Amino acid sequence: MPNTELPALMSVDRTREFMGRRGRGWVYDRIRSGDFETVVDGGRRLILTASVLQYVERLRVETRIAESR
Repeated sequence: MPNTELPALMSVDRTREFMGRRGRGWVYDRIRSGDFETVVDGGRRLILTASVLQYVERLRVETRIAESR
């Protein structure tokens, strides 16, 4: 899905789906670790899509480095 089609904010459930059906606990672990930045809007905790995409990019780079060794 191109970036232009992604919302600026995603719910925990949408983030779970986006990240390959990961568990809620895994998403909250990423929030606690600072990997996923969040905001609260109307009582809902929402995740900044940009922070999720940055996390995916870090994983891609780390994988490339590990595979090149």
